[in-house]
Amino acid sequence: MTAGPPTLVIGRAALSHGNDPPAGLADFVRGGGRLLVCAQDPQWTPFALGLRTAPHLSRRVFRIDPRHPVVAGLDDDDLRDWRGESALVPAYPDFPGFEGYPSYGWHWGNRGGVSSCPIEKPHRTSWRPILESEFDLAYTPLMEMEFGRGRVTFCTLDLEDHAASDPAAARLAAQVLDYVLTAPITPKATRVAYLGDDRGARLLDDMGIVYTKFTAPGTDLQLLIVGANATPPAATVKAITARGGHVLYLMRQGAGPQPHGLVLEQRAEFHGALDAPEWPECAGLSASDLRWRADHEAWLIMASEAIESGADGQLGRMVSGTGSIIFCQIDPRWLPADEKTYFRFTRWRQMRALAQLLANLGATFTQDQRFMTLLQQPDHPVMLAGLWDVQLTDPQVESLKRAWNGDRGFSAAATALVQPDAATNGWEQKPVPAYMESYGPRWQWADGEAVFRKIVVLPARFKGKALELSIGRADQKDTTFFNGAKIGETDSWNEPRRYAVPANLVQGGTNVIAIRLFDAGIHGGLCDSPEKLYLRAQRAPDKFYHDDYLPDYTPKEFELGDNPYRYFRW
Repeated sequence: MTAGPPTLVIGRAALSHGNDPPAGLADFVRGGGRLLVCAQDPQWTPFALGLRTAPHLSRRVFRIDPRHPVVAGLDDDDLRDWRGESALVPAYPDFPGFEGYPSYGWHWGNRGGVSSCPIEKPHRTSWRPILESEFDLAYTPLMEMEFGRGRVTFCTLDLEDHAASDPAAARLAAQVLDYVLTAPITPKATRVAYLGDDRGARLLDDMGIVYTKFTAPGTDLQLLIVGANATPPAATVKAITARGGHVLYLMRQGAGPQPHGLVLEQRAEFHGALDAPEWPECAGLSASDLRWRADHEAWLIMASEAIESGADGQLGRMVSGTGSIIFCQIDPRWLPADEKTYFRFTRWRQMRALAQLLANLGATFTQDQRFMTLLQQPDHPVMLAGLWDVQLTDPQVESLKRAWNGDRGFSAAATALVQPDAATNGWEQKPVPAYMESYGPRWQWADGEAVFRKIVVLPARFKGKALELSIGRADQKDTTFFNGAKIGETDSWNEPRRYAVPANLVQGGTNVIAIRLFDAGIHGGLCDSPEKLYLRAQRAPDKFYHDDYLPDYTPKEFELGDNPYRYFRW
């Protein structure tokens, strides 16, 4: 890979269709290579790459910086409602028998699409969005990341579908490719240090910043991060910035003397800013990152002769030598978000804003390497919606008075059918998800016991790897097996099921999922949204996003956080 061409393109859906990329991607980019990753399937992307995607196709996207060369000569009207239809995802998904509604409504048509796979801006990485879209402008269809001496660009714009029919799409496609191939790359800093107390170090560790902690940092640093109560020698700061390095001061409080004549003023009610400073250190920031979602007190930077104030006082900048000194009053720990959960929307965006500043100043995140690892060896999830083998093994008559039937326990038939070597005769092929009542006359007025069975074929590399099985909502009581071993059981008509599959049960090639389901009354079956049924590899959290975010909303989870996209429909 390192001896190959300086630019590599991973085409649209190349990974999500099961293809593995060439070996050595991380070394290629770290050594100065340029990598363009095009859009992959939006259901596959979160599972395999850890990047969350919007549940809707974007028909309108916005420029973060109109001066960026990628959008030269284009305005926001050029970035909406492109001629033609997008083709990455089905225009009209069809799930026969499914009587409910997917979590975010039906996808209905791809006309005018601009991006079929908008990605939520990561909170703890070097990714820098160039365009933004969707709810709260929290998503991006085009972002870039310096990695070592090279750069990765992730483009989920539907350029392949519209460039031939829409002039704006054609121009944007040409400018994206030209930028990927020729735009200068600023290598990541290799000498990054922190000066300060443990509180600041814990913040950097939580964000995944790669740094060395010093009590007396040297003058050969490229980036010095200064904690709230630390003051580096003026000569050290001057020597760092004279060589083009940067110094970032983390959030400070108090009206007393501060470094470099910094003046802070406390405001009782502050709501953030709608404009990002036009400083190179702030590239990628927008109102989505800097606007607060609720008022709170803040210590803000007052402009002076030496220090320029930006983002309504959340940021300050001082040019020194060929480098800069940045003052950042953005701290995700400042807000009382654990007691007042409505601040959590602001807290994770403050994490992203601080990460963006540090990335622009040359900092590297452990999650940058994590992404390259995931890109190199993607986990290809198996989506389970579709036809399953089903048998009604112990039917009970449904009561018109809604009197619940009792579970008579596993029948002999069910006991045999959940085994991986079960007989192949007697099964009916029926769509899942669906209510069992939709399966035909024999099922229409029947409750009781049924067995669902799905055979999945996994690549050899999955052998001995722990998996996660999600079957979504099951009505009512399920007992779930993997290759004949019980992996979970739940008795609830509306609780989503996610079960761990131990590594010793997983084999390359054929694997069997079997579910003994008991329905006490009314509707029954595997009946959640189609995207909730999947099998994927278990892995440690990727930490790309703040921990406040909860992907599934239930009343008990609302106390701890929420999925912001839920409010899209309100």
